[in-house]
Amino acid sequence: MSRLVPSLALLLAAIAAALVANSYQVYVLTLLGLTTIAGVGLNILLGLTGQVSLGHVGFWAIG
Repeated sequence: MSRLVPSLALLLAAIAAALVANSYQVYVLTLLGLTTIAGVGLNILLGLTGQVSLGHVGFWAIG
């Protein structure tokens, strides 16, 4: 239950931002979200496991 409330609040904030913002702001927020996901993935891979992977870079370059 303690994880549900912040997750739900974040989801509602994202939906509200998508409905209120113009297309450029939605684009910037989407790019920020994708960069955050890639950064967290690299942090887990490099920081916790110590493995070096170029797959993240390849997928990011392909788009």
